Amino acid sequence: MIRDQRILGISLILLALSLMLLHGEERAELAFVYKETCPSCEEYQMAEELAAAIADLDHPGGSYNLALPQGVKGFESFQERHGLSGRPLTLPLLYEGDEFIVGFEAIAERINELTNRDS
Repeated sequence: MIRDQRILGISLILLALSLMLLHGEERAELAFVYKETCPSCEEYQMAEELAAAIADLDHPGGSYNLALPQGVKGFESFQERHGLSGRPLTLPLLYEGDEFIVGFEAIAERINELTNRDS
């Protein structure tokens, strides 16, 4: 009887470890927030490239251009979900879970890190 309980206990531990490996680590929600209005400007093009890179990542979240009504609406929804309503913003901004990064270069560096980790 004790032997059967040990075998069952070991089996449950192995099952739990297998499930953890299958599901991997939980991915933090990403929110890339920017406000760009000039499609021919370098910053706009960089923002669009970063938004596309985020869309390719295996993470929940999205990109929000606050110059567009749908970007404002989407980001307001994100703020409400995360209790961030009314906080001042410095743009561009990348939220990653509870952390945030400001500036195109730092955001691009973090997205590259995530891309390399996810591939």
